[in-house]
Amino acid sequence: MKRAAEFLVARLPETYCLPGDIAMYYAFAGEKDKAFEWFERGLKVHDPGLRYLGVSYYDSLRPDPRYQDLMRRIGLPTNDKKREGE
Repeated sequence: MKRAAEFLVARLPETYCLPGDIAMYYAFAGEKDKAFEWFERGLKVHDPGLRYLGVSYYDSLRPDPRYQDLMRRIGLPTNDKKREGE
């Protein structure tokens, strides 16, 4: 996953990739600092994929205060309770 993220970053000068996609690969690789760096970039460019930050595959990031802050700034629920219907 880390290599996939690095591949996307290396191709950025020639091919655009949403920052949230790069962040996702770093998050899956356990590279939390890099993931949050790219989530922040996504927030700046209004990456539409950030609306999915609340899904369960980001559970490993939930304990990090940066995750709760990011969720709040995006306008998503910040509690750990699952929404109705999940």
